Amino acid sequence: MLRISKKINEIDAASQTQLVLNGAIFNDMTEVHKYLKQELSFESSYKGDLDILFDDLCNLPEDKCPLQIIIKNVINFLTIPEEKEEFFCLLNDVQETWSDVMNEDFFTVIIEDFEKSQDFFDMLFIKTERI
Repeated sequence: MLRISKKINEIDAASQTQLVLNGAIFNDMTEVHKYLKQELSFESSYKGDLDILFDDLCNLPEDKCPLQIIIKNVINFLTIPEEKEEFFCLLNDVQETWSDVMNEDFFTVIIEDFEKSQDFFDMLFIKTERI
């Protein structure tokens, strides 16, 4: 479940790894893959494939858990619509997988400025929870 918040600074980050993906910086998946590989210490074989990204996010190292990914400026994030759709669907699937194994707070995705992109998420049929 993707969690939606207008107040990113008020979200409790205690004992969580937080990664911020800002749409002003991350315009394509190559940049996102490079950042995630570096920050989450993915194996060198990771080349940006979405299936491998799914596996890596479902097998996070203990020192990176729980993980919270915050996406700011979502309107400009991933300018190729297909990449944006595939990435958010992947994040949703990872979150559902972790919910089944641990709990729903173990891997969370928080999206700032949801109102500006609500139609996009409605189109993907991704369940969202406002916090």
